Amino acid sequence: MENAQQDNPEVENHQLEAELDEEVDRYAGRRGTRIKAALKKLREVGAGNALAPDLRRLAPHGADATLIHMWAAAEKATRRIEPKTIDRQARRMSKLSEWLRTHDRPPMAGRLSTPAFVRDLEEYRRETNDKKINADLVKLGGYEQILEANRALGLRPPEDPGQPSWEAARQPHALQGPPATPASTRNQS
Repeated sequence: MENAQQDNPEVENHQLEAELDEEVDRYAGRRGTRIKAALKKLREVGAGNALAPDLRRLAPHGADATLIHMWAAAEKATRRIEPKTIDRQARRMSKLSEWLRTHDRPPMAGRLSTPAFVRDLEEYRRETNDKKINADLVKLGGYEQILEANRALGLRPPEDPGQPSWEAARQPHALQGPPATPASTRNQS
């Protein structure tokens, strides 16, 4: 066997990769997928391939992408949370939205509190083991409520001239511009 491996290094590499994957499974349990993804990137580099900054671009529902972008812009404007943390949260929400899209489910925008969305979310969590998405969605839901309250008061977030209006985001697959931080509800004298 050893001579066969020396004669054909590709056989040896496949055996080593399989052994390494088994070790990862034993070591990491549920985190094995993340480690395997990192190992895959290392193997790509080892094979002489260049890596893009993000190997996989997400494709969430348009309305969700707009809502998530608006939420992230508003959160970053408050400077309460590190921008990298906000980006991670936005990415998790975008992954959920992409999952909804690829499973022929409606966007989450406008239905975060509905029983149908709760069922979709439960299925998503079973499939992905995403344990952080609930906290992210609480924040997004709160932001969506602020947008709705502001809209009911006749307040509109500032529009980006290159984007359609905020009202368009209420429609599935619509895009909208980033807002400023929503108006507060405290009494202004």
